[in-house]
Amino acid sequence: MGISGECGEIPLVRRGRPGALGGFCRGDGQSQWKRRAIAAVGLALLIALGSSGAVLFHAHSSAEAGEDRTVIVQNGDTLWGFAARYAGPDVDVREWIFQLRRMNHLPNGTIYPGMVLRLPGTK
Repeated sequence: MGISGECGEIPLVRRGRPGALGGFCRGDGQSQWKRRAIAAVGLALLIALGSSGAVLFHAHSSAEAGEDRTVIVQNGDTLWGFAARYAGPDVDVREWIFQLRRMNHLPNGTIYPGMVLRLPGTK
């Protein structure tokens, strides 16, 4: 005894549980797990791409508006790297780093991923 469906005859009892009708036409439930895993990975990628795009947009838009530029420190970033990227060709890099440390209240040159740093303007 069962219910007729697009997958053929569906029994009313599956794996000893009355009324357990979910998961038919999918084998043993692995494909549902795979779909959920793929959806989770896709969602994680969207979140990662969205957040990195927001950081890039923020740095770009604040520089256009003439406001203080900010960056979020990523793994592997250094103050010297920021100076090379943002200080400009005619700026003394040591002075620029000194200003950056003073603006952000950094007692030394140690920075950590996730920190938000204000960048000094170029001269």
